[in-house]
Amino acid sequence: MNKTKVLFVDDELHILNSIKRSIIDEEIEPLLAMSGEIALKYFEENVISVIVTDMKMPNMSGLELLKKVKEISPNTIRIVLSGYTQLPQILATVNSVGVFRYVTKPWDDDAELLPALRDAISYYNIITESKVLKDKLEMKNKLYEKSLELNKNLVNQMSQTVSNIKNVSKFIMKVESTYLEELKENYNEIEKITYYNKLIGDLYINYLNKSLVDKERFNLKRFKEDLNMLVLANALINVDNEDFTYILDYKLIKFIVIESINFLINSFKLDNLVISIKSSPKFAIIITHTSFDFYNNYIENVGMKLFYSIIEKMLSTINGQVNFYPEACNIMSIGFANKD
Repeated sequence: MNKTKVLFVDDELHILNSIKRSIIDEEIEPLLAMSGEIALKYFEENVISVIVTDMKMPNMSGLELLKKVKEISPNTIRIVLSGYTQLPQILATVNSVGVFRYVTKPWDDDAELLPALRDAISYYNIITESKVLKDKLEMKNKLYEKSLELNKNLVNQMSQTVSNIKNVSKFIMKVESTYLEELKENYNEIEKITYYNKLIGDLYINYLNKSLVDKERFNLKRFKEDLNMLVLANALINVDNEDFTYILDYKLIKFIVIESINFLINSFKLDNLVISIKSSPKFAIIITHTSFDFYNNYIENVGMKLFYSIIEKMLSTINGQVNFYPEACNIMSIGFANKD
């Protein structure tokens, strides 16, 4: 397994040697530099996850070094390790170069330095995973848009599809970016972000495969049968009028409803869900559970809020919406405005 490269910069050799000893059991490949100039040369041939630098050094100060690092390697996480404790200089550093953590000399390895390094490496991995996901999403969009151009007979239909995909893509990136910013202040959530990224990525890729504007006629009997086959656990599914017919984006509706139900089953280990398919006053899927509080879990659970904020955005492209009810916490619904 490749070790994470961390660059340590200090003009005192005994400090660097002390750090090297303290991280001997960590999955870290240390790079050592006794000046800012030497430190910058490491960036020419290395991908450096974290830089830890002293502030007060001859020729190039730690602040000057971090400003250059921010320009040449913006994803590298920046930590200051210094006995230079005057508040104005600390604030200037944090504000101008975005320091992840400030550790003062002398430090305690187990209480200060090692936790700071582990958190910084975790945060770097989060940013890297997020960028990979965004690159994949952008490439998928480009490939999808290119394929749309091949069939001029579907221009109007494809135009709406592309618009929907762009809106959903922008929303997902905004949600993910906002969450990563909040994560910097909440280290307790760091370990969960890989799960959230995968959850969002899988949902998005599957959405792309179903997002073509493609309305078709279907009745509620067919919808019930498909749910019975694709829901991952036993659930009671009933319908008020099996012969009632709609013309809607059936593949996308089926995908959203099944993803929603299976998310609840997988994430909260719910069984005995009751799923009611309603034809009146509008097409809606009512999900109930005797002991699960849909509303408050939606408010308090990060994963559920992320998931359903994206589901709601997808639904908005087909005149649908998801509802949670504070006055009836054990019920949620997915409804659609258009019907035949």
